[in-house]
Amino acid sequence: MTRNDDPFDRLTAIAQLIADALALADEGSESLLGAKLSDAQACVDSRLDMLAGGRRLGCGRS
Repeated sequence: MTRNDDPFDRLTAIAQLIADALALADEGSESLLGAKLSDAQACVDSRLDMLAGGRRLGCGRS
């Protein structure tokens, strides 16, 4: 992976990695891990919304 200083691009890449990991957790019946990844995905999505000018839904950080 190359260095990318654009926060939106970086978070988009993180969101994709989380989505991939969530799919693997679901396939492996790892429900607790899936729940944690789902929480992380919601946090990243909220941050992306904020960067895109949308309303921030939360996740504990600004």
